[in-house]
Amino acid sequence: MLIAYWIIAANTVAFVLMVWDKSCARNGRSRIAESTLITWSALGGSIGALAAARIVRHKTRKQPIANILRAMPLVHGLILALWSAGYLDPIATAISDKIASETATFSSSYDEPHGDFAFDG
Repeated sequence: MLIAYWIIAANTVAFVLMVWDKSCARNGRSRIAESTLITWSALGGSIGALAAARIVRHKTRKQPIANILRAMPLVHGLILALWSAGYLDPIATAISDKIASETATFSSSYDEPHGDFAFDG
């Protein structure tokens, strides 16, 4: 369920950023970097970014961002299909195990007393 919330939030942010950038372009204000727009698209906001690009006619012809925005939903669809088919489970497990081991190492380093300092509450 957390993933669904993230996808909704990322699409909302990507949509708002695209619309805001179009507004800035029209009014001669400071623009949002294309790398920021692409990053939000890649982080799950591909549908929101593409929808905003179509609705406000922004970044639809400028290359390479136009092709990136069009390809990103396809990439996300492929990832979703691979995940649904179970092909990404070994990768997800390996990443989860790596994070768990690093977290355990990090937290255990703070469990030991450091130096001669003692607090008697």
